[in-house]
Amino acid sequence: MVWNADIMLEAGIISRVHPIIDWFLYGVDLIEIISIVNVGMIMFSLVKKRRADKKQAKTS
Repeated sequence: MVWNADIMLEAGIISRVHPIIDWFLYGVDLIEIISIVNVGMIMFSLVKKRRADKKQAKTS
């Protein structure tokens, strides 16, 4: 995550030295976003299912 800090601080020590390196490091971060969204959707569906089960138990 040194690269991210370098981007935020705009130091230019690691980031913006070579476009291929920037693309590779930024691409890794984009891959992580997919898994983060996937885990978020799984958690949302589990919470939604538990709420539906509780409502059904109350009405029965």
